[in-house]
Amino acid sequence: MNIRIALALGIATFLAGCATAKKDAPWAAQKIPARSLRARTAENMSHLETEPWSPGRAYDEPCAGWSGDYPGRTILALVMEEKALGRKAKHLDEIMRRLPEHLNDFGYMGEPVGDILSEQQMAGNGWMLRALCAYARYAEDPVMDVRPVVERWAENLFLPGIGRYCDYPVKPGARDGFNLDLGGTAMGSANGWSLSSDVGCVFIGMDGLVDAWKLTGDEKLVPAIEEMVAKFIEMDPVAITAQTHATLTGIRALLRYDAKRFLADAIRLFDAYREHGMTDRYENCNLFCGYDCKWTEPCAIVDSMIIAHELHRLTGDDTYAELYDNILYALLMHQMGNGGFTSYMTFPKGSNEPPRRLWDYEVSWCCTMRGGTGLAIALMIAENRYEEDMK
Repeated sequence: MNIRIALALGIATFLAGCATAKKDAPWAAQKIPARSLRARTAENMSHLETEPWSPGRAYDEPCAGWSGDYPGRTILALVMEEKALGRKAKHLDEIMRRLPEHLNDFGYMGEPVGDILSEQQMAGNGWMLRALCAYARYAEDPVMDVRPVVERWAENLFLPGIGRYCDYPVKPGARDGFNLDLGGTAMGSANGWSLSSDVGCVFIGMDGLVDAWKLTGDEKLVPAIEEMVAKFIEMDPVAITAQTHATLTGIRALLRYDAKRFLADAIRLFDAYREHGMTDRYENCNLFCGYDCKWTEPCAIVDSMIIAHELHRLTGDDTYAELYDNILYALLMHQMGNGGFTSYMTFPKGSNEPPRRLWDYEVSWCCTMRGGTGLAIALMIAENRYEEDMK
């Protein structure tokens, strides 16, 4: 199905559903047909096989200071779409063959770890670890064994932070003077950390670290994980205006690491997101309590969708199943005609403002790839092929 036809059908379904939707569900909870998800996933995968994500450009750094972010999201999306659609990604093998030439002497991306820890570097490399772990689990006929790469990567980047993760600032006031409207920007240093306007993005790195531990069983990673998890649970994302995407990724990391042990914390933090970071249309606002003319991110919408699915799987509470359907619908409304994804403006809850795109181009440096991963996971959920390590 052409993506434009799928979008038209989706909009028609949305409009029809609004007539009968509950007042607190403006997007109308409903199941999205697997055939529509398959068509949308295929369109995104084909788009990711065009020039911006070709082997010669897949390791670009379109956003300075985010080493590993762009290639990590790209590889992860292609691996998951291969798994979902059952067809080989056109350039994935060559992208993987070129990986070693983009690593530093310590086996990760960016500058060697020094006296100042960079949360953006950890976040970007976290996406690479997630991508490589997915490649190890799901790639058919892999061109390289990435498990030793993952182990060395995680040890050399994250173990030097042991004893310093506890110093990561999570108290109000630590970022006074930061312009948080400048998304994805290194703003200053405190407590031995280079801090980002994407407040809390170090916990995106935590998710990659946990996945590396799950894949390799490397017990040397556990002290770093435990220290990061303790700091994440201490954080009040509302009080420090945390980035919703970073917080949602951290919640996924808790569920990945030990869902039984951290279920209550995951629910508490997700409740905070639903109250202070989710719009009336089940999108995210980029920052907690930042509804006034800020922006949505399909990256975070995907994470909230996965968390809703996981919490339904773990608790049996059908509220999460309905929430999953609504969030998935919100994600689909962010897909563009070329298969990529874009952002919308956000408004205060209850304002009843119609949906408005933030801009007329796609967010090709992050949301297009993360949106593709989300589509692939949603398709496998719809076809009962979801596996726990996919979250």
